[in-house]
Amino acid sequence: MPFVTVKGAPRDTPQEVFDAVIQGVKTEVAKVMGTKPDWFEVYFPADLSRAEHETLYVSIDTGLFFGKEDMDELAKNTTQALAQVVWDAFKGRYAVEVFVNNLNIGWRSLKLRGEYN
Repeated sequence: MPFVTVKGAPRDTPQEVFDAVIQGVKTEVAKVMGTKPDWFEVYFPADLSRAEHETLYVSIDTGLFFGKEDMDELAKNTTQALAQVVWDAFKGRYAVEVFVNNLNIGWRSLKLRGEYN
């Protein structure tokens, strides 16, 4: 499941802008990655918001790139799509820097819900 975090959006950003980012991620970025739109979670942390700045920082945490032959190209295309979606939603008001957080697929654990004994 990809997690997208948009850092630095002003606190007074209208909800419609956030909705446009979420919709763009779930359509355009999912298409580029070849994943289902409902796999994405998009976050806008309020504690990482600032009043005046020039750049929004966007990160994606996912293990979906690992093991793919075209991993480098896929990651680059994904960051470009993310940058465009965020830039468009904010109408070019900010520069947008996007990066993939390094999640080595071997560094994960999953414990499913179930009965606790």
